[in-house]
Amino acid sequence: MGVRTVSVFWASSLLAFNAFVTAAAGSLATNKSVLLNAVFPSELIPLRAGIAAHVPNVSGLILTIVLAVGLGHASPSILYVSLLWALLILFSSGIGLILSLITLVAKDVQQILGLVLMLTTVLSPFAYTPDMVPTSLKFIILLNPLSYFVVCFQQVVVYGTAPDSIPFAVATFLGLGGFLFGFYAFIKAKFIFFDYA
Repeated sequence: MGVRTVSVFWASSLLAFNAFVTAAAGSLATNKSVLLNAVFPSELIPLRAGIAAHVPNVSGLILTIVLAVGLGHASPSILYVSLLWALLILFSSGIGLILSLITLVAKDVQQILGLVLMLTTVLSPFAYTPDMVPTSLKFIILLNPLSYFVVCFQQVVVYGTAPDSIPFAVATFLGLGGFLFGFYAFIKAKFIFFDYA
């Protein structure tokens, strides 16, 4: 698969993450009328907003897999793509749930969020490999949670191998742990934040 195709895939993955988080973060602020509705679970608002923003990127995922198969780059490891994508959605959901509460109180968070998301995207190794980064700067890659997802995608799509155990374990932890933490924090803190909305 050409470098251009791979770069588009990484970029689409990261833009999907950005779209998900941005949509989820502002969802409660734009749906205040249903926040205290005892019947409608408020945690579904940011999740629904994030997933709706993410749907267009699914076609990019499907096209990438079809392209990989058509160019002869397919291997059994391509099945990891769906799993990695699901972990990325879970991670995005956890962050989106927490940010949706914070945005209710601190309206300026969404302005700062755009800058933070842009920085995490630029500092993710989607157009290069971690080996290309000077040793003195590798800590930036290690501190960026998106790097682990990108590295796993690279290994699966470009090299046709299963992802290395360490980045895959970290991506799994971030996906599952991020969602569980975000959901738990949302349930515990939502009414406190709703009072200040």
